[in-house]
Amino acid sequence: SSLDHSIGHAIQSVADRHSLRWVRRGPHTPARVINFLGSFQVALPLAGLGAVVAAVRQRGIRPVVAAVAGTVAALVLMYLGKRLIRQPAPRQHHLGAHALGSFPSGHMTTACVCYFVIVVLLFPAGGRGRRLALGAATVLCAVIGASLLWCDLHWFSDIAGAAVLSALCVMGAARLNRPPSGAAAVTAVRPESTALDQAGR
Repeated sequence: SSLDHSIGHAIQSVADRHSLRWVRRGPHTPARVINFLGSFQVALPLAGLGAVVAAVRQRGIRPVVAAVAGTVAALVLMYLGKRLIRQPAPRQHHLGAHALGSFPSGHMTTACVCYFVIVVLLFPAGGRGRRLALGAATVLCAVIGASLLWCDLHWFSDIAGAAVLSALCVMGAARLNRPPSGAAAVTAVRPESTALDQAGR
């Protein structure tokens, strides 16, 4: 779209400056390292580790189920989006018959889903720790998205679409991780019941 091209041109006019080429030119430059944080090799194992830690804390398999459901849903929707929309990346003039498009961004989708799933599984809702963790995950994912744009690997719409898709999947994972309402009620009543039992003895 014209907005994608306008944003891309503005970013590349800065990124192509000779004094800033070191940021992305080469395999181990800062931008490439940041991009790697959104790869399957890094984000998925971290999400898996977070789910296992949450499962041990909760003494149940619900966090693992929630993490698997959220990440699988994101990967399936990402694949379908790439196959259906078939948007060429900034440096592609056309797509081959079996090539995947760039919308939504795979790195951005993976990063957002995995890092936010870690937050919703490990930090209690409403707590200060959850708010701080959400802020940190937001900054990290924003930096990853910016690095993808800086390296001219994706359009802005690829990044925005990935963020929206990921938000939906993370909300689904958070819902799956909630204990059943009946179990919550039993947990809330149990301390009072125990106190009454002790008083009657």
